[in-house]
Amino acid sequence: MIDRVWAVYVAVMNPRHKEAGEDDRLIIRAALKAGTPEELMTCIQTCEQSDFHMKRGQHAARKGGKHNALGKILKPRPRYEETQRSRIDWWLDRANPAAVAGFPSADAAIVSQRQVEVQRGHQSGDSEMVKKGEDAEAWLATHGFETVRRRSDGFPTFRRIGSDTE
Repeated sequence: MIDRVWAVYVAVMNPRHKEAGEDDRLIIRAALKAGTPEELMTCIQTCEQSDFHMKRGQHAARKGGKHNALGKILKPRPRYEETQRSRIDWWLDRANPAAVAGFPSADAAIVSQRQVEVQRGHQSGDSEMVKKGEDAEAWLATHGFETVRRRSDGFPTFRRIGSDTE
């Protein structure tokens, strides 16, 4: 499975090194614990289709390089309090905007932001942040997302209403 995902990465991104290094294998292995090979391949392909991540079109003049490293695509971003699954879903939502119930594709980022607000509210002792998290959770529910609390610590994760996966 790791080799299948890597083969798509090589075909789509054309990296300098065509052989998967140990770091690449670790990234893919970790992502496979939360997603299927097909989902990971879709994440990679979606990144390649993003003008921002590939520094094309209106984003060609932006500072910095491309954001198409395997880790940038598949690793969760701790500063956004992402889980491995939410990182995969972030890409999948962009691959198939219709998957975000009742949402035009340009607004998928709002869903991600509201999810972060729920998670911050869970972790915060500040009553204002908790209230903002509760409001974001209610907003997500009206837009087709259900909050699922982890059994171990109650941390909020999300799934589309009617979906079996978080």
